[in-house]
Amino acid sequence: MERTRSNGFTLVELLVVIAIIGILIALLLPAVQAAREAARRTQCKNNLKQFGLAMHNYEGAFGMFPPGGIITDLANGGSPDPFASTTTMMLPYFEQANLHNFYDFSQQWSKQLPQVASTAVPIFVCPSGSLENPYDWVWLGPAGFNINAGQIAGRLDYVYCKGVTDAWCFPPAQVPATERGMFDYNVENGIRHITDGTSNTIAMGEGASGERWGLCSAVGCTTPIGPFYGPRFAVQIWMMGQPGVKSYENFGFVASSPIACTLEKMNKNPVTAGAINLPGPINDCVSSVVDPVSGVVVSAGNHRTSNFRSDHSGGCQFVFADGSVQYLLEQIDMLAYRGLSTRGGGEVAAVPQ
Repeated sequence: MERTRSNGFTLVELLVVIAIIGILIALLLPAVQAAREAARRTQCKNNLKQFGLAMHNYEGAFGMFPPGGIITDLANGGSPDPFASTTTMMLPYFEQANLHNFYDFSQQWSKQLPQVASTAVPIFVCPSGSLENPYDWVWLGPAGFNINAGQIAGRLDYVYCKGVTDAWCFPPAQVPATERGMFDYNVENGIRHITDGTSNTIAMGEGASGERWGLCSAVGCTTPIGPFYGPRFAVQIWMMGQPGVKSYENFGFVASSPIACTLEKMNKNPVTAGAINLPGPINDCVSSVVDPVSGVVVSAGNHRTSNFRSDHSGGCQFVFADGSVQYLLEQIDMLAYRGLSTRGGGEVAAVPQ
């Protein structure tokens, strides 16, 4: 009797085919992930270009770039809670005129309607990040930042440049001119103030959020905050124009600042939590830290400002005062990096090619 031969696969052949497919997937997956990250980085760059365009449209309308936040006089008992952040003031130039109209500029950001606070604007966040938007920030309530009894807020992954110094002096003019960046409280800078050249002056850059970016509580710190506070990581919301306040840390509220400085290297992780020391010598920029690299006074003791960082490997993207977006490597010389962050330091600093 003649036996018929099956045309199907044997078990060995099937296993070989599966193994080959697995190897091909393993070889292709990194390339697919790299292509996706390249696309996300490009989208992030386009978001930053929108910020550069908004800044210049604002400057064209008012003759000045927006301030780094509008607050009352801290030196005379005012509050560090801004009435408006830099991003809030530029809302009409992001095609967010309706959101701008609903914002009550006579009230501080923490007293705005929850419908305003919870509005997520897609171009305000980098697609490489993993944190949800809007973000349910549970620590706002205990610190008193209840956003009119709410805690869900639209995020911001792009932060403004304060310059070299991390000092939160009031008035900001107490910071030496050689250390000032483009943004600080109640300070409006025009093109004429950027004497280092608009193509050589950082206006803002990436401030990545999420669990990858833990927070620590001192200049140069390397140990993440905890376990008393539990896990804390960098996060900014577009309405909040201030760093944290040190007294709020007793309630467990620590945060990265929506204005960053170049005192520390980009992509420092954990990120230095931003903080103003109140009550305290808010106007004390005399007893400060001298940077051993440059020899200039850069740190005002108890004040803290976060560093720039990104979810793209090897560096960060920055918007310059001319509206261009440049990618700087994290290995950049610190003197050059700091020189690019000041608007009138007189340094010979240019974007590395």
